[in-house]
Amino acid sequence: MLKMTEIAAEKIREHFGDKEPQPIRVYLGGGGCAGPQLMLAIDEKKEGDTEFSFGNVTVLTQQELLEVTGGITVDANEYGFQVVSENPVGGGGCDCNSGCACGC
Repeated sequence: MLKMTEIAAEKIREHFGDKEPQPIRVYLGGGGCAGPQLMLAIDEKKEGDTEFSFGNVTVLTQQELLEVTGGITVDANEYGFQVVSENPVGGGGCDCNSGCACGC
């Protein structure tokens, strides 16, 4: 299951202005020290995608991702979008041997 708050859908509509909103993909991206994170991108529907509709905003994701993450919620505020899942996907972390710039 994927949910999108009304404020997130409105921010996507604002981004596209007078144009028809293009599909938005939720995907698992790299995250450096913090580990992988759920992210958003403009994309086209691909075979095996699950499609969700929120008015004229379409959100796509792979069914396999939903099986791992559980429910996903897309929200927004003045700082940007937040994509969170029932089952955390992070896992990075920082140790002094990791080579990341986290100040260890």
